[in-house]
Amino acid sequence: NGELVKLSGFGIFDVRDINQRPGSNPKTGEDIPITARRVVNFRPGQKLKSRVEKASR
Repeated sequence: NGELVKLSGFGIFDVRDINQRPGSNPKTGEDIPITARRVVNFRPGQKLKSRVEKASR
């Protein structure tokens, strides 16, 4: 499928569908729709989380 990539010890990449939602132009205040789209999501694995935690101490 190509929608889920697991990298052992690093994390998981997957694809999510984001629904259309209302938005506004910050300059004019005009209401505009933000179109639906697919985005890449990343969830870090336990090993990556622990390495980052160690490095930030």
